[in-house]
Amino acid sequence: MQLVQVFCLLVYWIILEQRTDSRISQEVRDKRDEVRQELLNEILVSHRTRDIIRMSPQAFIDFCKRLVMYGGLKPSLHACVEEQVAKFLYILGHNVRNRSICFFFRRSGESNCRHFHNVLKSIIMLEEIYFQQSDGSEVPVEITSNNKYNPYFKYLVDAGFMTRSSLITPYRGTRYHLKEYSRNPPRNPRELFNLRHASLRNTIERAFGVLKKRFPIIASSTIPTYSVEAQKKIIVACCILHNFLIDKDPDRQIVAQVDAELANRANESVDAVEGEDPQEMIRGEQVRDAIAAAMWRDYNT
Repeated sequence: MQLVQVFCLLVYWIILEQRTDSRISQEVRDKRDEVRQELLNEILVSHRTRDIIRMSPQAFIDFCKRLVMYGGLKPSLHACVEEQVAKFLYILGHNVRNRSICFFFRRSGESNCRHFHNVLKSIIMLEEIYFQQSDGSEVPVEITSNNKYNPYFKYLVDAGFMTRSSLITPYRGTRYHLKEYSRNPPRNPRELFNLRHASLRNTIERAFGVLKKRFPIIASSTIPTYSVEAQKKIIVACCILHNFLIDKDPDRQIVAQVDAELANRANESVDAVEGEDPQEMIRGEQVRDAIAAAMWRDYNT
């Protein structure tokens, strides 16, 4: 009889403990949900939203809608679309590890990883809309519509490459950077060629500079924790986001920072490239000289 009583008391104690643990677990879950909701609300109304997810609240809402509409992104059982996208953008914008996301969003590492790859997959689905890559058969309209560049430039590279008939590098030993021409206009064909070459190059470098400033994950020197395939998709996703934000939220502050860095960039000293076909180099130089002469002639008429 005493043994039965002891057994009954033990069962009763276990039941009480389970109920207490259940109440504690529910309280923890409720608190986590409250923290997540508070964080999402802060993202949608705070003046620091760009610092957190690299875009304005309105752009964030618009992008989430597009991911649902065109990327097939869906809420999970416990995480809404906005939470998944916010975590993804925070990772790209701050290059943080999974454990940091676990702390801020009160989710397990497995959940955060799954949400990250769900959003990544959905963003890649927008590639045809926001990231149509050129096959090289057409000259960009930004060049064809500007008589400073058209019909002179189609494809250009910096001085790290060898001059070819199809890849035109700037003249070495001739002032090049835009800052050098701010008060002293070009005085000969080579300087005019380098000035316009630098102007086009700055446009390209500004785009990459803004991309890397907005999404430091692609400029990080730390050892990547993603697979090679995931890394490729992350770069494409950053480009898609960049192109989306050009129209929706260009963030002039980042653009100004990149412009200042480009303007203050030190002059480059690049040695001639060796090991290439000298005949092709001669043909490239002849093409460049002809372009520079035509450009100088038009410049002075």
